[in-house]
Amino acid sequence: MKKKMILICIPIFLGCSNKNIEKKPMTYKYDGVLSLEKAIDIAKNRNLDLKIKELEKEISTLDKNISFGNFLPAINLGMGYTMLNDDIAIEMKVPMIGKIEPSFIDKEFSNFTIGATIPIFVPSLWYIYSAKKNREDISEKIVDFSGKLIELNTINQFYQVLSLESQKEFIDKDIQMTNALEKRAKISLEIDGILPWEYEEVLVYQKNKKVLKNINERELEIAKMKLLEALNVDVFSQVSLLEEEINLKQRHSLEECILISLKSNDNIKISEIKTEIDSNLIKIAITNFLPKIVLGGGYINDSNHILADPDFLYGNVSGILSVFNGFKNINEYKKAVKNKEIGDLKLEKEIVKTIIETAKAYKKLETIEEIVDTYTLKLKSEDGRLKQKRVEYELGEIGEVEFLEVATEREKANSRLLKAKYEYIVSRAVLFVAMGLNPSRTMGEKI
Repeated sequence: MKKKMILICIPIFLGCSNKNIEKKPMTYKYDGVLSLEKAIDIAKNRNLDLKIKELEKEISTLDKNISFGNFLPAINLGMGYTMLNDDIAIEMKVPMIGKIEPSFIDKEFSNFTIGATIPIFVPSLWYIYSAKKNREDISEKIVDFSGKLIELNTINQFYQVLSLESQKEFIDKDIQMTNALEKRAKISLEIDGILPWEYEEVLVYQKNKKVLKNINERELEIAKMKLLEALNVDVFSQVSLLEEEINLKQRHSLEECILISLKSNDNIKISEIKTEIDSNLIKIAITNFLPKIVLGGGYINDSNHILADPDFLYGNVSGILSVFNGFKNINEYKKAVKNKEIGDLKLEKEIVKTIIETAKAYKKLETIEEIVDTYTLKLKSEDGRLKQKRVEYELGEIGEVEFLEVATEREKANSRLLKAKYEYIVSRAVLFVAMGLNPSRTMGEKI
């Protein structure tokens, strides 16, 4: 019987599991042409880490609002009902009369209170609110910086794919040339123009070119998957990238770029806000030595008949001053001062780091510009050479192999130029991030 029950439960369990699997949301799929602008938009809208940072920013805003509530009056309502098992009376001896027991508290009574308190002099509240406001600013900067890093990663992955696609074009030309070379070598072998081992060398050369083509196709497939992963879409989506015109634009000098970095770099801004928080913590520690004054008041209504007037208002002013609490306040102040010193050193370290990163990115950009200029001249030279060889080939002065060799060299020069331009775009995006600017400005805007 137990075995039958197990056999019955198994398909039921599998059926439930299948239903749960069917209910799971499918991965977002994007098929079609993908521009860099569209890729960045998808990446930022679907990035889960960025969504978490945005939620954390909202929480920091709520913390700030909670802190601001300390300045507002706190109003409390109270209601109660009491029922005793007997009257409560006091015994009194009156001359000539004897002993009497007047009622002290009714057997049943209710009360209603409304009270309010508001801080009059609590300096620490202002500095706590300021610290919460600074934390909100930090969260905002983190969200902005995270968005820039997502854009930078998308730009890098996007142009990595384009770079491999440009290599594919000249590899195809190279294989076309090796195929023509193999045909000519085969004819030479048949007429005993070359030895068998020489023909075999041509076959090895042809095989190597095909291996390079296969490697390029695999790397291109992986690069596309990494791009789609960065967009948080289905990695098996069928996309084709839209190549945009690339122009090398004039930029600021290194000194100007460093000044912009010192003014706008996100990490420096975050470090500066952290030092402001450390300053507020010092002020909060100082306020522990100051008195705290709170104003209170309210209204009470009691149904107890022993009271001549059951309705009355009340008000009070209370203050507290810490005279001695085991040197806690003193040590809290010393701790806050030390943290402020650490924050200042971290800010100084971040400034030096930013200067070096900006200079490094700037110098790399200069190097790539020189490489682009060189490859531009090389491509111009190969275009002229190919034009001449095409005329010679059409006139029959040169063979197909020689013409294809020149055509292959032209495609190789073009591929190297495109790769250098793509690297220029990515490097300039890195420089923009170091300067605190949006990396997607590489799509057309000037610095």
